[in-house]
Amino acid sequence: MIPLFKTNVSPKAYKAVRNVLESGYLGEGEQVNKFSEKLQKLWNTKNVVCTNSCTSALVLALKLSGVGPGDKVICPSFTFHATAAAIHQLGAEIIWADTKGQAVSTFTTISLVEQHKPKAAILTFVGGVVPEYPEQPLEILQDICKKNSTALIFDLAHALDTHYKSKHLCHQADFSCFSFQSIKHLTTGDGGALVCRDPWDMPRANRLKFFGLTRGVPQDRQVITDFGFKFHMNDIAAAIGLANFDIALEAVEKSRANANLYRKKLRPNPDISQYINFATLLEDRGSSDWVFGIGLYSPEPVKKALAKEGVESSFLWPLHLGCPTSDHRQNYTLFIPNGFWVNPNEVEDVSEIILESVIESKVII
Repeated sequence: MIPLFKTNVSPKAYKAVRNVLESGYLGEGEQVNKFSEKLQKLWNTKNVVCTNSCTSALVLALKLSGVGPGDKVICPSFTFHATAAAIHQLGAEIIWADTKGQAVSTFTTISLVEQHKPKAAILTFVGGVVPEYPEQPLEILQDICKKNSTALIFDLAHALDTHYKSKHLCHQADFSCFSFQSIKHLTTGDGGALVCRDPWDMPRANRLKFFGLTRGVPQDRQVITDFGFKFHMNDIAAAIGLANFDIALEAVEKSRANANLYRKKLRPNPDISQYINFATLLEDRGSSDWVFGIGLYSPEPVKKALAKEGVESSFLWPLHLGCPTSDHRQNYTLFIPNGFWVNPNEVEDVSEIILESVIESKVII
């Protein structure tokens, strides 16, 4: 059986967690600080706030953007439920942005920003891929958002090590949100992080993650003027993350290699459409390839053929309730295993199964 997802945990994590448990301090402390420093170095930014989930990071990003009840927020039609849930938590109105075959569509987002002038716009980079849209560079989207006082938020749950023009992708947004959930390249068991482009947002972000209090200052000497949340990361989670850091980056490299091999094997076939992961990776960008999806008008024969050979596949996410812009394309995008546990020979085998089943089902794109 080749699973679609698998946890990536270093043997060092057991000792790291035990050390925290024996320390007598389990909350946000030294381990969280060390984990934050590792992330700062990886992303080349000082403005990192560790959280207990990516969902929490999204809520913080929206809150820092001034989003409140009745405000409009653009959300992609193909994304995990957490993206939309974060908007709902603040009582805002979702403006759904249709995606171009599961890929980020800056063109659609630009049009919606100009039309609705929302408080914020969220883009989800599925698989941690920056697709090739030469006519829609991110810089144009940034300018449009700035002109319309719209905060640009990236959902980078899949993009641990994704780059754009020699910098991590997080440098292209006002706020970026990351996931360290159990099956991500880097896991803390469950956790997340928020990156703020403007350092002036950091003090408030740090207060909001812990009820509106400033950590390190006695609570009886503080007056809460800006109520926050319980979103902070604890030392147990951070210790797991620190232990997993090196193998996480190795896992990204393996995912990339497998994805590139799939591209080489599958891209020439005209019956497999070029959805998210077939976007040409230009020299100015580098993907994390956390997942790999292929677009098919008749995916069921392929899914059944893979299952017969013990290969797990999935449509990943169901439709979002009340999402009028989606044309159900996610029901035709099949995600196949490409993670660190898949070896090159297995990629070759999976590719052959897909190519044979596509031919047999006589799919014409």
